[in-house]
Amino acid sequence: GESPVAHVKRPKVDNRRVRFLTADEAEALLAKLKDSSQNLHDMALLSLFSGLRAGEIFNLIWGSVGLEAGTLCL
Repeated sequence: GESPVAHVKRPKVDNRRVRFLTADEAEALLAKLKDSSQNLHDMALLSLFSGLRAGEIFNLIWGSVGLEAGTLCL
């Protein structure tokens, strides 16, 4: 016959981890990246200060950058 648990819904498990870098960890990361690649360092620095994800940084174009106002528009 039919399984008695066939219509039982499994609970959703939220296994995302939310963790923020400490100031010391951020400084150590930036120092290592600077030794490796200036571009990676600059992207990580932008991400740390703005909260942008990698995909958002990669999709930036010069038209999104307001140098005089110090703004980014996505």
